Amino acid sequence: MTFLAALWLAALPARGASTETYSLPEPATAQAVLFEAEHFDYSGASSTMHLEGHVRVYDDTWTIHADELWLDMETRAGRAEGPLRVEDKLNIVEGDGGAFNFASRVGTVHDARAYYAPWRVRGRSAWVDEKRELYYTDARFTSCSENPMPDDTRAKKPHYYFRASKMHVRPKKYLIARNVRLYIGKVPVFYTPVLWKSLRPKHLIRTRFSPGYDHRNGPFMRTNTLYSFDPRWQGKLFLDYYGEAGWGMGNELQFMSSEDGRGGLYVYRIRDHRTGRERWAGLGDYFQALNSTYSVQSRLQAQSDPSFHNDFTRANSFRVTQQLLNSAAVTRSTGRTTTRIAYSRADDGDTGRPTRFFKSSESSPRLDFFTAPMSLGLPVLSTFRAFADNNYDVYRGFQQKSTGGAWEITQTLPIVRHVSLSPRAAFEERFVDRELVATSFVSSRTVTDAFTGRAEAGGTLRVGHPLGDTDFTGAFRQRLKPDTMESDAGAPDYGIEQKLFSVAHGFRPSRRFYARLESGFDFRRFRDRDPGFRDRVQPFAGDFTLLLPRSWDVTLHEDYQLEEGHRSFLLQADWGERTGKFLRFGLANVRPQQQHYLISQEVGWGPKDGAWQLSGALRTDLRSTTGVKFDAIQVFEKELMLRKDFHDFHTLWALRIRPGGVQEFQFRINLRIESADVWRKQVYTDYTGR
Repeated sequence: MTFLAALWLAALPARGASTETYSLPEPATAQAVLFEAEHFDYSGASSTMHLEGHVRVYDDTWTIHADELWLDMETRAGRAEGPLRVEDKLNIVEGDGGAFNFASRVGTVHDARAYYAPWRVRGRSAWVDEKRELYYTDARFTSCSENPMPDDTRAKKPHYYFRASKMHVRPKKYLIARNVRLYIGKVPVFYTPVLWKSLRPKHLIRTRFSPGYDHRNGPFMRTNTLYSFDPRWQGKLFLDYYGEAGWGMGNELQFMSSEDGRGGLYVYRIRDHRTGRERWAGLGDYFQALNSTYSVQSRLQAQSDPSFHNDFTRANSFRVTQQLLNSAAVTRSTGRTTTRIAYSRADDGDTGRPTRFFKSSESSPRLDFFTAPMSLGLPVLSTFRAFADNNYDVYRGFQQKSTGGAWEITQTLPIVRHVSLSPRAAFEERFVDRELVATSFVSSRTVTDAFTGRAEAGGTLRVGHPLGDTDFTGAFRQRLKPDTMESDAGAPDYGIEQKLFSVAHGFRPSRRFYARLESGFDFRRFRDRDPGFRDRVQPFAGDFTLLLPRSWDVTLHEDYQLEEGHRSFLLQADWGERTGKFLRFGLANVRPQQQHYLISQEVGWGPKDGAWQLSGALRTDLRSTTGVKFDAIQVFEKELMLRKDFHDFHTLWALRIRPGGVQEFQFRINLRIESADVWRKQVYTDYTGR
């Protein structure tokens, strides 16, 4: 038989005793305690209620399920034996018996077991306070689902678990454990006095550790703390210790509200004990559309020395930085015009002082204005452009202020089917406050506060045929004498800055193959020299793209000049996907280092499910002074990486060797509580690869 009543109504005398000798229970409170059970006994002498069989006792804050429960009517204290489950809006705790007080809403569960995603917890006991927070003693917890939570018996253990003397759980907020040991199977492998873990559905903070050894910096421990307090923001806090170099710290902050608002900033600083110098780096990018017309953007690239990233940020794309580029701009763009005011600066590595940079150029500021093509009631399309610049160039040696404007007209004229002509003409007037003008091959003169005009004419004839499209282009540019409308015919180049005829041919017989070839001929004459035919022929440049079956992609670029020979040769062949099986092969030979053939080889192997991947890279410098025989071979970069996902862990082993004393071994392990992709997410750009 099942009974359901308010406890304060169930307190009836067991025998015919007078109310004068029987102490009535406390009056009912606003939070009535209700119960259900298959069997019900009440002892008036002890004011104790005994419930047995599918017992359910509850009020508006929690519910207790038990096989057997005793409840003191005067103190509202209860005791349960056998299987037990305590539920409220935040917790579900199971155990083997316990004690409770319905007046103060606190209690104890013996052999307590609970689940707080993704953690399974088991403790010798758990105290539940009035705020529904729990305090475990001798707690064990794990995210492994392979085997039951361990107890003190010889039951099979999970793959890993933590064991703590005390643990405080604030549901859906966090857990804090004290005196924590990490067990892999039955073996303790790690101890920490305090361990904090977030229980929020969206974690605000995640931390991972990456120990390793580096020949230059000694043994190290790198920590990454990923934090996100807003869906639009994501940051990484770096705190690293290097045995030889000391402590380093930094931060990377990414922002992306939409495609119209995004940016990133990375800073890192270390006092390098090996050199005794402060070493640092700062990288940043930002773009923000203020409205449909105005936008701002900037780029930051600053560091103490060219080798900083090679020494401390090994995965950065600028490993040895030879140039720093910084800029900021405000742009106004409408359907007809675009106006841009910008600051830019370039710093180059100093070959005389390898740890320094020097300013090579700076525009502070530069204003640009140009229009979209407009008809203006004419049979041609007109484009206007203007600029003003305050520029420094180290090779010029002085600050130069200049301004100018140009008007260009063009039109596309169909001639016959598959044949069109696009003539163009332009005139530009430019003012400079100071300029060096060549008077001969070895001498020059200074011109100040001068206006110089330039007239341009040319056009492109495009012919389409079964073998592709061929463009025949002519370009002519005439310079005028400063402050006149006369041709600068007395100059060493006769005032002709460009007199070029070029041919370009694009060919795409199928979706899998594309080729483009181009060259030209320079018709200019000079007073101080007489270029030969081989000098006048422009470089033969070719680009080829081939998409082969079975996921092979091949690209080739060749640039050859008759007099200079090979100016650049680039080959790249790719197969497969980076996350599984892949091959990468690259070959580069570029002037002025034409004696160096740089070969890059990368390979990766792993199953389709992505459970593991072994990858490696080998980059070699082949040197040849004769062009036929290689005189020296240097393997300047080697890398080997193994990524393996276990049932409970993501692991990474990495070995890197390259110039600058980089001989690094790194190991990283992360719990598989969440996808590893959360660490690979790129909000805007990835500065460190960490």
